[in-house]
Amino acid sequence: MARPFDSDAKALSARVKNCAAPTVGSYLDHSLVSVGYGLPRDVYHYGNAECRPKGNKPPTSVAVKLHRASLEKSSDGSESSVWHWAALAAIHEFVHTGDFIGYNSCAPWQTLQGVRDIKRAGYTESDINKDGFEKWTVKRSDEEYLDTFGVRSPYDPLHSAAAHNKPLPCLFD
Repeated sequence: MARPFDSDAKALSARVKNCAAPTVGSYLDHSLVSVGYGLPRDVYHYGNAECRPKGNKPPTSVAVKLHRASLEKSSDGSESSVWHWAALAAIHEFVHTGDFIGYNSCAPWQTLQGVRDIKRAGYTESDINKDGFEKWTVKRSDEEYLDTFGVRSPYDPLHSAAAHNKPLPCLFD
């Protein structure tokens, strides 16, 4: 039987947190963070984390928006697929949230620690920018997804639907 998708983005995030996803657990109830559903920018864009104020300043708030319509469109019709995409979106956006708060900057790639960390992760000078940090976020999100669920995320280059599109029981009641 298909399980309903959460009508509330915070409830969806709480489900992912309860599966032991550490970034979601760390930042879901943070005083700076609000969580909600937003509208998709395009079919491949499953959410966004917006840091205020813009620029390389300490954040005064962070808004995580998960794009429910895009998540539902990504489903291939199997019971678990929409939950795989939803879990990945929540983890990915909360990794961004953690960076904003952890680096105390809305542009963490411009901080000395951000530059050091992205170099330590094996990225080159040309990746020390917003796009490079996004690539690193994708990698970290895939790693956390694998650690949390024991299967590879739909975005992971090593993902195989037959091997990894398994039900995620911790997301269901």
